[in-house]
Amino acid sequence: MKKNENSEFPLVEISGNHYEMGYDLGKQISNLICEYLDWIRFKTKETKIESQKRSMSFYNLIKDYSSNYIEEITGISEGANIPFEDAMLCQVRFGNTNNNNDGCTAFGYKEQSTLSSNLYIGQNQDMESEFLKFGYILKINPSISIPKIIMFTFPGQIGYAGLNEYGISNFANALYNYKPQTGLPHYILKRKILEQKTLKDCKKILDNINLSEAGNVLISDSNEYIDYEFYNKERYSYKTDNQNFVIHTNHYLTEELMKFEDGTLPDSPIRLKRMIELTKNIYGSITIDSVKTMLADHDNYPASICRHGADNMDSISGYIADPKNKTFHVRKGFGCEMNWKSYKFN
Repeated sequence: MKKNENSEFPLVEISGNHYEMGYDLGKQISNLICEYLDWIRFKTKETKIESQKRSMSFYNLIKDYSSNYIEEITGISEGANIPFEDAMLCQVRFGNTNNNNDGCTAFGYKEQSTLSSNLYIGQNQDMESEFLKFGYILKINPSISIPKIIMFTFPGQIGYAGLNEYGISNFANALYNYKPQTGLPHYILKRKILEQKTLKDCKKILDNINLSEAGNVLISDSNEYIDYEFYNKERYSYKTDNQNFVIHTNHYLTEELMKFEDGTLPDSPIRLKRMIELTKNIYGSITIDSVKTMLADHDNYPASICRHGADNMDSISGYIADPKNKTFHVRKGFGCEMNWKSYKFN
């Protein structure tokens, strides 16, 4: 991945009801959406018809879960002047294929861990370098009864990593060695979480949703976080020995799911150990700036926390949510480049 010429991601703002927000988004970034769709099909080696068939295999699941999301996806298709099936593909991406290649280092720090006594939560986003050109910041200002949201996401995709006006934040890690099953794409869950007002409501969603792929989700309000690992229809809460901070990378950590770990990403335990070590070194005095420094760490380079090409992945972005101050810090590119920008609610 080349050094960034532009130091921040584009900002897109949308407003209205679900359909209007979708239409607004589709119209504003139609060219980027079309380029993204071409790239997805290039990676999966699918024809247009094959990719559309795959995306529509999720249609009834999404519709039954939330018809509002179907309205929003319809708006995207009409705003961008693309087939509805392609707007669906933006929500599915590589779902039910063998193209998922994500590595991430996620963290949660409760008030006892930090100098300010504020909770911080976030992650480094490790993906194929091509994803860098597709990322952007989406500000959602709804006219309906869902919260305002600031998130990082990809073209036409209605859910990813972010923070809402009530301080609910959402981050995640890929997990491996699973067989795709009938269930919702992760990105639908991520959007649903960001529409909640309390952590209790988020937990209810996690306890009752089936996902198509394995993964770890890390969610917080301004005082507490919860961490869940998913494997097919199983889901288990992950708790650490020190209940005041949590680190998660890309291998199973719950006792119930460890049996499925096959070492797909051999550096994952190394990154976990290193992030815990860095955390313990400054425990009780962690700041936003010190988290940025940890996310730039090069121990075990190139398969480091700040990842440089190992397993064809780079740290394309990083996120730190400060729910108490309703602030979402986002970095474009490698951690060591320190291209951070802060976003707040209007």
